[in-house]
Amino acid sequence: ATVTGTPLTVTADPTAGSIAPTSAYASSTITVTGTNFIAGFACTAKVGATPSTGTSATCTYASATTVVVVIGATTPAAASSVEVTFTNGAKVATVAGTTLTVRAVPTAASIAPLFAYAGSTITVTGANFISGFACTAKVGSNVPTTSTAAASCEYASATTVVVVIGSGTPA
Repeated sequence: ATVTGTPLTVTADPTAGSIAPTSAYASSTITVTGTNFIAGFACTAKVGATPSTGTSATCTYASATTVVVVIGATTPAAASSVEVTFTNGAKVATVAGTTLTVRAVPTAASIAPLFAYAGSTITVTGANFISGFACTAKVGSNVPTTSTAAASCEYASATTVVVVIGSGTPA
């Protein structure tokens, strides 16, 4: 039997070029950039020191060159690799070997001083703060629903973040 009139498109296997960011927390989003990602193929991802046995992650096709991966909440903090697999019927193509550092989730243990005026600086002490990561803070009596955003939040060390209370923060 001959099938005519139905075009068949053969594509190259997907390849990974890079990920961004290369350092992230569990439950955060990373972008895998590469080539030949195909819409409609099932996309799965794993993150771990040995990705084939790593923690499952959510994988979403964004374009022929971009896949968005949400790192699993239980992924341990460690140097890891990302493995993305596209499946369509019996065809499986795996993208692997990209280095990612999964960081321990930051925790806040205390603030000082406990009383401050708008415009004052307070210090948040905790663990796992990382230079270069976005820092936001809210100050108010009903955090986080109706709080006033702080004027600034800056990394000071792995255990300290400095927050300047916004001038519009109510007493």
